[in-house]
Amino acid sequence: MTISPRRPRYPALWAPGGYGRSSVRATRFGVGSTAVTAGVLAAVLAALTLLAGCAMSDPSADGRAVRPDHPRQSPSGQFTAYAEPGPDQNGVETWTVVVRGRAGEEVFRDDYAYSTRHGVLITWLTTEPHQLWVYSGDVAVSYVSPDSTGRWTKTAVSRDEIPSEITDLWKR
Repeated sequence: MTISPRRPRYPALWAPGGYGRSSVRATRFGVGSTAVTAGVLAAVLAALTLLAGCAMSDPSADGRAVRPDHPRQSPSGQFTAYAEPGPDQNGVETWTVVVRGRAGEEVFRDDYAYSTRHGVLITWLTTEPHQLWVYSGDVAVSYVSPDSTGRWTKTAVSRDEIPSEITDLWKR
């Protein structure tokens, strides 16, 4: 005669090894090991973090942001903004802002290389034909435009002076 172990009244909660929390949880999900469950959970969290990071740091989703591989023409069509790769800063890539005229002549080159670690948004203000905005998450906010003589200059602004069009793009 063979004696079988007594099974509980609710077999869905029974798992080899006892009635502990981990065995109940593992059996409910059909997984034989809590290590596998933890691995799957870690992979899902990593994927969600990656997606959230892309959404927050990639304002180019609407096609307006200037990127190294994505120059953008000004609203007037007379100038094009470029984000050229700058020197690495402690292993972090940087971008340098450059504006060129229709013939390809350089009319402005920023003397600062913006770190991409905290995010950089470079975009034209749609309501101004020649106003390029640089929104840096770690440095400051400025815009580049021609002065009354036609010379392109950079003007730093405080956060409360930023047009809502630019802050809305940054928040995306």
